[in-house]
Amino acid sequence: MEVSGQTDPGTEVLINGQPAEVDADGSFNVAVGLSSGGNSITVVARNKAGRETSVIRRVEVVNAEP
Repeated sequence: MEVSGQTDPGTEVLINGQPAEVDADGSFNVAVGLSSGGNSITVVARNKAGRETSVIRRVEVVNAEP
């Protein structure tokens, strides 16, 4: 699954604890592996002043029978 977003340039972004590369315009895009069942994706953005914002999204993966 692709997790993408937009933040202020120079902001540090972590997705599930792993650093994401933030482009000069503040955009980021990271592939996140999901397993069957419930998954949580946590995105944390921390600006240069140390202020932090976080978002948690839950994703349910259901594998259909052939």
